[in-house]
Amino acid sequence: MKIRAIETVRVAERPNLLWVEVHTDEGITGLGETFFLSRTVEE
Repeated sequence: MKIRAIETVRVAERPNLLWVEVHTDEGITGLGETFFLSRTVEE
């Protein structure tokens, strides 16, 4: 299994909150979140 894509999703109402989606070549998607330093995660 290999990571195909990583996406970040910002929530306008919560500027410190960031959702992170990890997509694999096998069609599995993982979801995580970060609250602190969300700008650093996007970089």
